[in-house]
Amino acid sequence: MAAGSQVTSFEELNGLHRGETVFIVGAGPQLASVTDTQARELERRAAIGVNLTFYRVRTRYFLSAYIGQAMLARLRMPSSTVMHMRPVYGPPLSPGIMPLRRCNFDTSVGLTGALAAPEPTLFTLRNVALGATHLAHVLGARRIAYVGVEQRNQLHYWHLMPQVVPAMQRDIESLRDVPFLAADHPYATYESLVRKIARTAEESMVPFWRDSHEPSFREYFSILRAAGVSVVSTSPDSVVRDAGADFVPLEQILAEDPRRGSGFSESADLSGTPSRLRDDLGRE
Repeated sequence: MAAGSQVTSFEELNGLHRGETVFIVGAGPQLASVTDTQARELERRAAIGVNLTFYRVRTRYFLSAYIGQAMLARLRMPSSTVMHMRPVYGPPLSPGIMPLRRCNFDTSVGLTGALAAPEPTLFTLRNVALGATHLAHVLGARRIAYVGVEQRNQLHYWHLMPQVVPAMQRDIESLRDVPFLAADHPYATYESLVRKIARTAEESMVPFWRDSHEPSFREYFSILRAAGVSVVSTSPDSVVRDAGADFVPLEQILAEDPRRGSGFSESADLSGTPSRLRDDLGRE
């Protein structure tokens, strides 16, 4: 796959990164400790971003169950493959965003190894990182590495990087009049996004979710290991570590991967609005 190439059909995703390490990048506080060099390297790898990660790392792939987040990802990463998973498969709600179906994970079904017509489906269970894990399996990962997927509380990297918040607020303003933001989720409104970013670090020190997601991750990992896929957490303190992922520091993975240097390039990722992105995020 050429650097900066956007996948335009779900069939292309099947086995696209067979044998590689696929990173899942979440918006947890660990992301604030990722160095600029590591962020740029992650952008060159097969990496799936979830939540509002693209203000720190602009991954090749982005997955969300919320169309508003998918639209922001498309705005910030015009060369990335942005996917929106919905309860019912249908046409895209917004141009340039690939629709997929999402379905609740069932241990009797497991994790399919490919997306197929007529309804390309990812399995998840109230946690987009689970859907991203299935997507990594579809891509053919030999190893799945989690970055920023601590899920200890509702603290996010932007609470530790206030310099990115103005850009987030400006982008969210562009969604004010979008009529379908709450598609599939009545609570996913423009106002809820504004509140999400405005919440203070202190207010975010509450449980990530009412129920623990550790059992679901543990089930996924059991299926993946049986298929020859290893799973690692780049944080020693995370829900995926609790679920049985091995701990390997991010710098070690980036140094050891034989695919180093291949894949997505920063220059391609910034096409269309390079100066705005650099100015907004203070990278120069």
